[in-house]
Amino acid sequence: MLAASTRIIGAQHFVSSADEFHSLTLSAGDEVIWANGTYSDDDNINFSGDGTASNPITLRAETPGEVVFTGGMTMTIPGDHVVVDGFYWSGGDGRNNHIQFRNNTDYANHSTIRNCGINDLTASGTDKHRWIVLYGTNNTVENCSFVNKRSPGALILVELDYHDAATPVGHTIRNNYFYNYEYRDPESTHSGDSETIRIGSSSDQAKSASTVVENNYFQACDGENEIITNKSTDNSYLHNTFRNCHGSLVLRHGANARVEGNFFLGENKVGSGGIRVSDSFHTIINNYFQDLNNADDKWNNAITLVGGSDETGGTSNGYQKVDGILVAFNTVYHCDDPLFYNDRSSYDPTGVFAYNLLHSTSSDAVGGDISGTGQGMSYVGNMVSVSDIGITDPGFAMVSPGFVADGEIHRPSSSSPVSGAAGSDYSSMVDFDIEGKTRPDSDMDVGAHEVSGGVGSAAHAPHTDDDVRTLVGAGFLNAAGEYVGDSGVGTLSVGSPPEFPHLAGSVAISVSCDVVWSAVEEEDWISIAPSSGTGNGSVTISVTENTSGSGRSGTITFTTESLTRSVTVTQSAYVEPVPGPPPSR
Repeated sequence: MLAASTRIIGAQHFVSSADEFHSLTLSAGDEVIWANGTYSDDDNINFSGDGTASNPITLRAETPGEVVFTGGMTMTIPGDHVVVDGFYWSGGDGRNNHIQFRNNTDYANHSTIRNCGINDLTASGTDKHRWIVLYGTNNTVENCSFVNKRSPGALILVELDYHDAATPVGHTIRNNYFYNYEYRDPESTHSGDSETIRIGSSSDQAKSASTVVENNYFQACDGENEIITNKSTDNSYLHNTFRNCHGSLVLRHGANARVEGNFFLGENKVGSGGIRVSDSFHTIINNYFQDLNNADDKWNNAITLVGGSDETGGTSNGYQKVDGILVAFNTVYHCDDPLFYNDRSSYDPTGVFAYNLLHSTSSDAVGGDISGTGQGMSYVGNMVSVSDIGITDPGFAMVSPGFVADGEIHRPSSSSPVSGAAGSDYSSMVDFDIEGKTRPDSDMDVGAHEVSGGVGSAAHAPHTDDDVRTLVGAGFLNAAGEYVGDSGVGTLSVGSPPEFPHLAGSVAISVSCDVVWSAVEEEDWISIAPSSGTGNGSVTISVTENTSGSGRSGTITFTTESLTRSVTVTQSAYVEPVPGPPPSR
């Protein structure tokens, strides 16, 4: 059973320089407040300390966004259970690894940067320039805004070079806003290292990063063909929105990724793509792709399967074999090349492509090097609305889906042929649809939306500019990257609970807030206490035993007058114990 804990409030300190901060002796529960002002210092803030899960040490701006660093101020975070909150790096001299979760070989663990902004840091010449580098274990980047990156280098890098391959690192990157990573000429220096997020490197591909990238908003992230690059194992990409971006979410190296519930909205931008797949054993479900324009680019299609030949789990920078993947319950609407085979070494990807809904007016449903690398996949129950399927296989059926506009998204009507057509083959693996509605155990619908049998309220939708400051990003920068101040929005940040086992249990999460807040749970198997408060505190989440053979998920919504934050609570399925041998007689 997960134990509940209580938060205590420690000492409060006030500083206005790195020297003053470094002179402090900090204990669990302490809070350091940095005075408002514009600081042009060329210095480094080194935040070490030993907080606890329920009593972190916090360094926060006096007012979010009003502690502004315009010089070369960098930050190292080697502390455990420490929180950085509310700072704004605006212009000024950018350094490689500008903010990093270590100091030399001292690494951070269970530490967080939240509600911070970084805008247009300037690197020297063509120097590689990474804004945030995650070291250590179980660290979090949340509710931050990263805007106007004009230099090469991954904006956020999860560094694994130092890490033991057998130990998952467990970082979380959530609720952030990424805007205007300028396009890099592919011939320019370091252009191939200009991802918005990179997790690992070619030599780290066998290491378990176990990093979760969820509920982020990527807009005009054009640095290179790879918006996110997966180069390690066991990572999850959940409920993100990619809008008007050049490039794709790329599973470049590393096996066993889960890509679920993402919106890829190309808005017909040249080179806009969806998901590119190398390596093996990935699960790609419940994603939605719309208006992607590949402009005859074989790398940026809706779903691209790469025919590599290198073995999984090595250190090669080539293309690994694609084996044992599941691509299911996705919807592709009005995109170039819904499923495309890209031949690198004439190896046929293997796996199952099942119950996807594909619509295109510009290309066949299946394209690319079908004869060279497109012979290994199995096709089950897919429905298409195209002029030509592109292959002859009983796993595709031509239908009229009856798409209906729902805001900017298009989904089939409840009377569409997709309704109930997916049976129950994957009911144990696909519990929800793209909106977070529970799918039935039988007669599931084809595509990302459960249009006829979904249960519960919609918890997920594509992010729009109106969500910036309230649902994603820092509270003081708008969707155009303009400073608008706190404007009465305030701050609200909430911790994330671990997955509960099937047994009943409780755990406490922290609430960081400067005004009155309230919380509401949306499922009767979840209870919380307290359900409201003022300022910082904690909330205990309790769940009942799950006796079902399916995992379950629910949402707790925290609100202030201006802000909303959602926390997902997950609980694993009940697994009937295997009976032991009979007693000897």
